[in-house]
Amino acid sequence: CLCPSTGSAVCLYGSSNGTYDVSLDSDLVNNVTAPGDGTLYCRDGLPSDVHYVNLTAHFPHDGQLLEFDYATVTYEFSTG
Repeated sequence: CLCPSTGSAVCLYGSSNGTYDVSLDSDLVNNVTAPGDGTLYCRDGLPSDVHYVNLTAHFPHDGQLLEFDYATVTYEFSTG
């Protein structure tokens, strides 16, 4: 999934019993393990711009899975 989104925060939700990589723009986080609370990855404090997210599962053993449920994107509106 290479998903463009515009906002200042991106969160991915689902579950996994294995490891996976997440790339956000040019930043790569390797061998992530889901914390078990339904969050796969979350990053805030981003500049309000277009961002690209890629989620790559690792399946070295039978029975491992990654379930992606949904993503949230936070966008801050300016007033005035």
